[in-house]
Amino acid sequence: MEESELEESERSFSELQEIFSPSIAADFLFKNRIGIVIILDYFKARDWPWKGRPFTNEPVENIPLVWAILSAPHSRRVRMVWEAHPAKCFPIRYNQYNPNAKGHPMPIVKEHIGTLGGCSRTFVTISNRRYEVNEKTPQYCSIFGLPDDCYDPNFEKRMIGTFRRYSELELWCFEKTSYISERVEPQIGLHYMKGEFLPSRYFMYIDTPEHFLKGVHGSKQLESLSGELWYSAGRELIEEMNLDNKEFGFRFEEQAHYYIRKRLIYEFARLLLLLVKRDSFSSFSFTTTPKLCLDNEQEIQANLNSLTMTIKRDKERHVFETVNKIHKYIDFQSLKNSRFMVMDVEYMHVPYPTGGAARFFNFPCIFSNVVWQGVREGLSIKTSVFVIPCHFCEQPCSLFKKKLFNYNCMAHSFEFIEKQASLIEELLLKYEGFKIFTYGRSDIFQLEQGSDFFSDSFERRRYERRNRKRAQRIVDISEDLSIPEKALSEIEQEVLEGWLVGWTRGKKKVNVNPRFMTRYGDSKWETNYEEAIASCVLDTISSFLYLIYKKYRIGSSPINFL
Repeated sequence: MEESELEESERSFSELQEIFSPSIAADFLFKNRIGIVIILDYFKARDWPWKGRPFTNEPVENIPLVWAILSAPHSRRVRMVWEAHPAKCFPIRYNQYNPNAKGHPMPIVKEHIGTLGGCSRTFVTISNRRYEVNEKTPQYCSIFGLPDDCYDPNFEKRMIGTFRRYSELELWCFEKTSYISERVEPQIGLHYMKGEFLPSRYFMYIDTPEHFLKGVHGSKQLESLSGELWYSAGRELIEEMNLDNKEFGFRFEEQAHYYIRKRLIYEFARLLLLLVKRDSFSSFSFTTTPKLCLDNEQEIQANLNSLTMTIKRDKERHVFETVNKIHKYIDFQSLKNSRFMVMDVEYMHVPYPTGGAARFFNFPCIFSNVVWQGVREGLSIKTSVFVIPCHFCEQPCSLFKKKLFNYNCMAHSFEFIEKQASLIEELLLKYEGFKIFTYGRSDIFQLEQGSDFFSDSFERRRYERRNRKRAQRIVDISEDLSIPEKALSEIEQEVLEGWLVGWTRGKKKVNVNPRFMTRYGDSKWETNYEEAIASCVLDTISSFLYLIYKKYRIGSSPINFL
């Protein structure tokens, strides 16, 4: 266990000086009599695979892997107490604190950089069976749990005993996990940011402290905090401590100890800022929604549907012609047996209710999908366009003039988001092995965040799949086609135009947001909407053709497309 006062001179704080310092933390924590708790839990192995012996992966016991507490004994001093589980990953601490070291001591190997860490230099034991050194040992830890001799039965007792020393403080942690609920809460009184003041609804990011901070701080302010992210699960730390992962800096015990401590400091900084700004999160609710005049609703919807259908038919014909021209040069038999969709999303800009017009987040406004359902049902383009309430609103709106969408009007987008989510649900249940592709992960994340925006829960939406027992998040089902730091326009020029000689995208990509934020009745409404919808559909077609190029192309010779 390490107990130390954090100093302004520490290297970690020089990187955080724009937004956090020990003196700021001490003043806030001391005046409000607050302590902040971090608990990263994992699980203890009940069994590991053994050659020639049946293996049953039974439920296991949750245990703390790293714990820490931040407090202020004085208005100018801040103290951090923390400890990482003394497993064989940390030979010095294992031999010093873990009672299993008496029967299974860890050999200490000193190099000029530090003490060589990791259990892959020795053996571990599970259920009285000895597992010798091999390349799978670290992988087993991250899959099946912590082995017997790495588990310290006194580690949790030290953690609870330390927390009790701070019982006079109001102790806060980020969220209530099953481990905290079962093992910690019965003994220590805790407050949870998720559930007490962080919004579970009408907020784009519901997972990490870093994402919640986006709602109350500008991106430039948060840049210094994005360098060292804390672990979302104990498995991530176990995987980093694998000796093969040299790039993570965990090959030596002293380095691993330094990085864990540094990440704790960064996470404490994020949690502290959430507490400082907790009153701001009450702004994330709909207050005064403008009244709408729906007299011309049917007219607007009919004209928008007509415009969308015209674009759909024209672009579908374009895709059919393209596939017919190239089907001899692709593995069409494999394509016939595939079922998938390629999705593209365009966004509107929505200012945060806490930051004025200067700070905004993106929210979907157009979905375009190229759906392939085999030879019988064929290929189709499915497009959905959000009908903004601005078309029916007669109230003055300074945000609309700036091509921004009012946060208080977000409730009107629920059906639009749900329509896209329902389409995906329908196809995943209809076809076994149905796949979803996008060019870039942001589109999939935006769909998930848009769907979760209306769900009063901190849990991500999960999708059922045909003949699969476990529902999954959409981000885990989908596949990203993109090449890092290469825009789709570059793929069109460098890959598709080189492969399909004579092919062109057609109309150039346009900036959708200013065109989309055009009120019905404006002389440019039809032109702007046609350009915005067509741009999204053309992006989808290009992504579809790139998918064909990557997964179904036969040979590398260019195809004469003329």
